[in-house]
Amino acid sequence: MKTRSLLAALFGLTLITASTVSAHADPVPDASDPGLPPATVSEETSAPQDTTVPESPRSEVPESPRSEVPESPRSEVPEFPRSEVPESPRSEVSEHTLLGSISVQASTISEDAPVPGAVLEVTGCEGGPTNTLVTRDDGYTSVSALTLGCYTVMLTATPSGYQTVTPGPHTVALTADSPRAQVGFHFQPVMGIETGTVVVDARSESAGTPVAGVYATIESCHGQRLVGEVTTGPDGQASASASLGCYVVRAVGLPADSALVSASVSRVELTAPGQVAVAHFVIGRAEPPTDSVRGRIVKQDRITGALLPGAVFEVFTCGGEFVEQVSIPAGGQQNLTLVPGCYRAVETVAPVGYVAGEPLWFRVDPGRYFTVSVLNLAADQQPVFRNPDQRHRLQSVPSGSIVAG
Repeated sequence: MKTRSLLAALFGLTLITASTVSAHADPVPDASDPGLPPATVSEETSAPQDTTVPESPRSEVPESPRSEVPESPRSEVPEFPRSEVPESPRSEVSEHTLLGSISVQASTISEDAPVPGAVLEVTGCEGGPTNTLVTRDDGYTSVSALTLGCYTVMLTATPSGYQTVTPGPHTVALTADSPRAQVGFHFQPVMGIETGTVVVDARSESAGTPVAGVYATIESCHGQRLVGEVTTGPDGQASASASLGCYVVRAVGLPADSALVSASVSRVELTAPGQVAVAHFVIGRAEPPTDSVRGRIVKQDRITGALLPGAVFEVFTCGGEFVEQVSIPAGGQQNLTLVPGCYRAVETVAPVGYVAGEPLWFRVDPGRYFTVSVLNLAADQQPVFRNPDQRHRLQSVPSGSIVAG
C-alpha cells in the first residue's frame, strides 16, 4: 500500500484512478476487525489527501496546440497578385502613343530680345533621326510629334551679327508626366562690326528730282519682322541701320497727287559690314478725275489741339473698297483728293505716344473743299476735370416774329 501511495504521488490522477479500480477489486478490510492495527488503517486512508501532491497535470500541460500553430495561411499568403502584375496593356500602349514636343528660344542675354536665324539640331540621345530647326523672327522655334524619351538640342549655326553666350548643348527628357520641354540659347550682339545701312531713295518720273514725303517700311525677308519706318526728306532719301541680312522695303505712303510708277516693293541685302543697300522708287503725278474734290486730313491732340505727325490712314469707300493710303507728314495734315461720295478713314498707325482713334466716316460733296479732322488722346493721358462754375450759361433765344420799333 505504501508503494501504491508513492506511485500515486508521482503519477497523479492516473495512478489514483488505477488505485480506485484496484480497491474495488480488493475491498479494504473493515476497521472493526481486531486483527488490523488502527494506525495502519489511518495511514492508508489518509494517503490520498497528502498535501504534497504536485499541481494538477492540467497546469503542466503545454499551451494549447492552437497557440503554437503558425499564423493563419491567409496572413502568410503574399500580396494579391494584382499588385505584382505589371501595368495593364492599356497603360503601356498609352505611354508609347503619347507624343511630346521641344520648344527653343533664342534671345540676347542683356535685353532678352529675340534672335532670329539660329540653326539647331534635335537628336535622340540614343541616335535616330535629326530634326533641323531655325528660329523665327520672334526668336522661337519648335518640333513636335516626338516619341517620349531623351533628346539633345545642339546649336549648329550662330546668326550673323551675334556671338554665342550659352552654346549648349541641352539634354531634355520627355516623359508621360512632362511631354513638353523648353530650352534657351543666349547671344550677344556684335555692335558696330556686322551692320549695314538700308536707304530709301524716291525720285520723280519726269525730272529725276527728289520726292519728299514718301513713307516706307523696312521688314526682314523671313517672317516680315518690322525693322524700321522712314519718310523721305527734301533730298528724297531716308535711311535706317540694320544687321546683315535680307530686307523688304515697301513704299506705303505717298505725297498728295502722286502715284508710284515703279513697283511698291524693293528687296535689298546687306552682306558685308558697313554696306549700303538702296531701295529706289519712282514717283509720278496722279491725274485726278475731272469731277474730283480737294480736301485734307488733319491730325490733332484731342486736349491741346496740337498738330500731330506720323499717323497713317487707309481710306475706303463706305462699300469697303480700298481707295488709298495717306501718311501725315511733319505739319500734322495731308492733302487729299477724292471723288464725291461716302468714305471711311481707318488709322492704322498712330503718332508716337498716342492711341489710334476709331474709324471715321465722312462725306465728300461735289465742288466743296472738305476737312477730315482726327483727334487722338495721348497713351498716358490722365482724366481732365472741368469746372462747371466757369462755363457760360446759354441764353434763351426769343422766337416769333420780329416787330420793328
